[in-house]
Amino acid sequence: MFKPVHFLNGRFMSPFFPVYTRPWFAGFNIEILNDPQTVYEKIFSPGADAELFALHMKSSKILPEDYWDLYHDGEPLFKNIYCKDISEGIYLMVAHRLTPASILQFIYTADKSSPQAEPYHVEVTYDFLIREPVPGMAG
Repeated sequence: MFKPVHFLNGRFMSPFFPVYTRPWFAGFNIEILNDPQTVYEKIFSPGADAELFALHMKSSKILPEDYWDLYHDGEPLFKNIYCKDISEGIYLMVAHRLTPASILQFIYTADKSSPQAEPYHVEVTYDFLIREPVPGMAG
């Protein structure tokens, strides 16, 4: 549900324009093995107040039947996405505000109906803006 939007000093207010200013990136890799498992899940919590504004995703092997989903605290942000080469990123229209305890759940569903010759991997990077450094963040 969106709130009415106002302009302030010539720019959109949150959530259409991010409030935080410090960039922070978090990524992970999923290895798709030659085994019966078809659903791979990665859970991520930012550990600080953050705004998610983009996602980058790349699979080392493009299989048309594979797809992925992304949930924020149980609500879908992306559902049944079959594109697996988004290295330039998907930039969100709205900056999604996350608390330190928020959960991003990335689910990759691999089609194992035809045997794969070798394992492959999926790389995902979240792009955030934060106010303060995240605990454990270098720098």
